[in-house]
Amino acid sequence: MSQQPIRSLEEVNSLANSSEDLTEALLAAVLEQETYPWNPAEPEADAYFENAERAFTLFDTLGDPAIEAQAEAFFRAVQQSWQGDETASLQAMLSQRFQGVPAAWLQQIAEQARRLMEINLVEVHKLVACVKPVLTNWGEDDLQILARPLAYAMRGNISYQKADWANLSPVEQARLSLEIAQYALTQLSSQSQQSIDD
Repeated sequence: MSQQPIRSLEEVNSLANSSEDLTEALLAAVLEQETYPWNPAEPEADAYFENAERAFTLFDTLGDPAIEAQAEAFFRAVQQSWQGDETASLQAMLSQRFQGVPAAWLQQIAEQARRLMEINLVEVHKLVACVKPVLTNWGEDDLQILARPLAYAMRGNISYQKADWANLSPVEQARLSLEIAQYALTQLSSQSQQSIDD
């Protein structure tokens, strides 16, 4: 049988006194603070709102062009951080799916795919634009010829083959790069569609 410790009367009183002191301190802090007027129609509410507006002087010190410039910079920073997270996530997905492909290639394809999602281009041109930074020796016409079967295939009919990157010929590396680009664009498109649906 376990025995519970017996508390002395002093411990119980001390605990009760501490609880009362804490309650008094919290009530005093709440009463000292200025409370928000719940009814804006009350006369006291006007004074509260005027004081609040005087405390916020950003619009008084900055003109409209300065506020717009700061807002643009803020939203650009937010968008870049959001896209950076999405690009890193996409690159991790590509690394897992296409093992053996150099990480620098996957990173460049992921970054290009992210940029191209906002541009309205034909599928073939998107694929070519995604791989152009990594396939610098290839002409755009040659890449378009390789990209056509991927771009015009029925959706869902393309299977991505696993291959040893080092043993691939330059043509096979170009084809695999285009497959990676298509996979990246498909993933980004489905993610953006999912965010729209949510």
